[in-house]
Parts: sequence; structure tokens; C-alpha cells
Amino acid sequence: MSELAVAFVVREKFSVAHESLMSVLAAVPAEAAIFVVDTGYPAGVRADIADLLQQHPANTILPSEEYILPNAAFNRVVEVIESPHLLVVENDVLLEEETVTRLVGTAKEWEADIVSPLILQGRGRALHYDPPISTIAWEGEQLRSEVERIPRNGHGRVRGTRVVQHIEKHAFLVSRRGYEQLYPLEESLNTREQIDFSLKAFSRGLATVFDDQAVARYIAPPPLEPIDLEFFQWRWDEQAARASNEYVEKTWKLVDFVPSLGFVRRMNSLLPK
Repeated sequence: MSELAVAFVVREKFSVAHESLMSVLAAVPAEAAIFVVDTGYPAGVRADIADLLQQHPANTILPSEEYILPNAAFNRVVEVIESPHLLVVENDVLLEEETVTRLVGTAKEWEADIVSPLILQGRGRALHYDPPISTIAWEGEQLRSEVERIPRNGHGRVRGTRVVQHIEKHAFLVSRRGYEQLYPLEESLNTREQIDFSLKAFSRGLATVFDDQAVARYIAPPPLEPIDLEFFQWRWDEQAARASNEYVEKTWKLVDFVPSLGFVRRMNSLLPK
């Protein structure tokens, strides 16, 4: 059994999947077990992925006959692994070469169940999100989730490895104890799934750590390529987003939860008219 399993899951952009998987294969040990969840990849992308995987014999493709969301892809991988650590990478994310070594080392040093890298927006230095300053706390039998964002140039506020309570799910490492406690993630969520994930981890007492020296890059749209459009439109369905907001609020009995469709509407605005 490999110490590390990798779940390569779809998020929204098929057109970045080849480059993303290349970065993953360059960052993980040769003996890592790679699991690619294929949720309707176009034939060309599927062929490119197959070519890459020939360089890494410890691979498994988990096909899906229908589109599925990131949480469902996570569940599919967890159902077939027993590895001490699982690295989850969405297919529009690029890993820097030392990121996986950093994540695994930090998990061991801090005895962490979940380790999140620093996530940058695109190929430059802009920050995507700042987990270290977002908080979760009990208020009686209810939870309060405070997600605070910072300017994209606010690098001074994300320095240092530390215990955190929120993560983004673009890329993260989770221990076997962690993924067994988190499984199954709610498969219907197309938005707010990172809040649901963080609340579930918090409620289960999972130790979550942020490592600012491990770096992942989220290659956000635009642009959208023609092969992205069908899945992208399905993934950001507004009716599903309304149901996702309702699920998170009711499941966690959140204090002062503010439903939001703003991000989903911004994503839909990128689709051709």
C-alpha cells in the first residue's frame, strides 16, 4: 500500500486538466497511487490524460457515466483507498514541485488530519483566499462561521504554518482518520462546499493546519474553452446553488448565515450569451 493516494477530481475547466495533472505527477512520489475521476472528459482530454498516466503505472481511472461534482468524486476515491494520506487536487489547479513534500511533512510534524497549502490566483502572486483568518466557533448548540477575505496582495497576513479552521478545497492533504471521518461528503453541493467541509472537520475534531510554503495555483476562468462550456454550465446551476446554501444553513444550524449566489452568478456571467 502506498503511503500517499492522489484524488484528481474535476472542478470546472476540462481545458486545464492536462497541465494540472502534469503538475501533480511532477510533485508526487513515483510510488503514489493516482486516482483520476473521469466525469465526462472529452475524448481528446481523456487521451491526453491516458498518455500522462503511462508515465505513472500506479494509476486507476474511476469513470462516471454522468457529470458529478467535486464532493462526489472525493467520495468515489475514499471508497477504494486505505492509504495513510490522501492528496485531493481539482483539475484546474497547478501544484508547485515541493508542495506535496511540504504537505506530508507538515501533516506528520503537526500531527494534522488536514493540511491546506497557500492558494494563489492564477499564475502570478495574487492570493486567492486566506484560510488563517477565517474562524468557526460554537455558540451554544449552534455554529458560527466567519469567512474573512483579504486583498489579493495581502501576503503578510498569510505567513507561517499554523492551525486553522477553514480551508478552500482546490487542493489539500487529508489523513486516513480525516477522510474516514469526513466521508461521505454531501454530493449535491455546487457551492458553499468548502464551508460544509470545514464545518464537518471542525465538528469532528479534526486538526487542520495551513502551510504557507506549500503552494497551489487555482487557474480560474476566464477564459473558457469550448470543451469547458457544457460541464461549466451544469456545475454552476443556480437552482442547485440555492439548494446548496439551504443545505449548509440547515445542516449546521448556523448563526447569522447569509445565503449567497453572487459567486455562482459571476461564474454564469462568463458563459457566452
